[in-house]
Amino acid sequence: MHTVVFAIQKLRMDELRSILDDISNPFSTNYGNHLTRAEVTKITSNPEGSRKVLQFLENHSHSSGQVEVVEMTPNKDYITARATVAHWEEIFKTEFHYYHSKKSESQQRAEPLIRASEYSLPSEVALDVLGVFNVVDLLSNAKPKVVIGPSIDSGVISKSSVLGPTGTIVPNFVTPALLSKVYRIDSNIGNSLVSQGVYETLNQWFSPSDLTVFENFMGIANQKVAVTIGGHSSDTACQVQGSDNCAEGNLDVQYMIGVSQVTPTTYYYSTDTQFMLDWLLSVAAMTSPPLVLSVSWGEPESDITASYLTSVNNEAIILSTMGVTLIVASGDDGANTRTACGYAPDFPSGSAYFTAVGATNGPQAGRAEVTCQSDLNGGVITSGGGISNLYRATSTSATSSIPYWQNSQVTNYFSTVSPKPAAGYQTAGRGYPDVSLLGNAYITYIAGSQQSLSGTSASAPVFAGMVSLVNAARKAAGKSSLG
Repeated sequence: MHTVVFAIQKLRMDELRSILDDISNPFSTNYGNHLTRAEVTKITSNPEGSRKVLQFLENHSHSSGQVEVVEMTPNKDYITARATVAHWEEIFKTEFHYYHSKKSESQQRAEPLIRASEYSLPSEVALDVLGVFNVVDLLSNAKPKVVIGPSIDSGVISKSSVLGPTGTIVPNFVTPALLSKVYRIDSNIGNSLVSQGVYETLNQWFSPSDLTVFENFMGIANQKVAVTIGGHSSDTACQVQGSDNCAEGNLDVQYMIGVSQVTPTTYYYSTDTQFMLDWLLSVAAMTSPPLVLSVSWGEPESDITASYLTSVNNEAIILSTMGVTLIVASGDDGANTRTACGYAPDFPSGSAYFTAVGATNGPQAGRAEVTCQSDLNGGVITSGGGISNLYRATSTSATSSIPYWQNSQVTNYFSTVSPKPAAGYQTAGRGYPDVSLLGNAYITYIAGSQQSLSGTSASAPVFAGMVSLVNAARKAAGKSSLG
């Protein structure tokens, strides 16, 4: 049996993007007037398209081949169906094959991937289907944006640490208290009027007991993750698997909560067969998702199918219109996203509907703050950034244009930068990152021990926590979230 997901074409997305531009503009009288899920649905839902697809599947369910609809999002904009591979070959007029991953051994799938090279749909449903996932899209090349450093001698740390009014500060390392000092955070106490969450995949776990030990060492009141979706919360898994499968999850949880305390936190986990798909379906089904969502994962834009790209961006537009802020780490490999050569922008960092966060270095060691470079002052990583190839200034598409608020900045950058970058870059696309902050030498607890972690995976959840603090203050004053 093989499971596929039909993404129904949403309606009036250009109109919704115009609404988003208006309510996100601080100079507009409509600033902060976010829509409810019901109001968004009224604009974008395509019930007739959903009906056609369900009828199409029913028509292909007969004695010689059954199609089972196993799940639908509340608005029926994503329809998950299951059938035999042979029956899908008949329906899609294609041929499926087994594909084996060339990922590292730690990321290998136990089973080969079942995919086709192409598929087709009849005209009566084709215009209402944005894409069918798990048919031609191959295994995601997503990876966490964190670099694991050496274990830390806790005895040395304990002797050099200082417990101040906002928590523990350790020379040469980042802690929540240092972040508050550097970025002038008056209070790390949020409230229950707002919410925040992190997204994980590729077998990443977080440990509740590590969170408690972290909070105790940092002088933070104990707080648990409020909601776990998709599992992957386990002390045992982190003790057995260690940094390989707990570094990202523990880092995100410990520092999001460390920066924005009291705020209810959600941990999302989805499978690695399709980058962000399970999370996208989960969020699409939520009436009131967390107001801030942090993603410390990404993959090259060139690996993303057009239908998948559009689906992710459609959901990002919808969430943003509802007042949700989407944060993403910009990457740890400069402008080439781990490719052999040339420029390779990162996704979803290059999306106009995510705030991309880069990494800096210096203040933890008493130096001036500069962009992280792997060959400068122990930077460990080179902060990711670049110009998107998918978001072009010449496009008027709702899902493929440079943000209007960035036009002058991108133009000015290329007219003033010196020396000029090597040839081959895009000059008329969306530039990222949007902001940067400390991303080097974060004290993180893994399996009860301190580890030094670096990367934009660190700076992204920290910035997300900062946004949560602003949201908390705005909500307490009767205002909207930032969105």
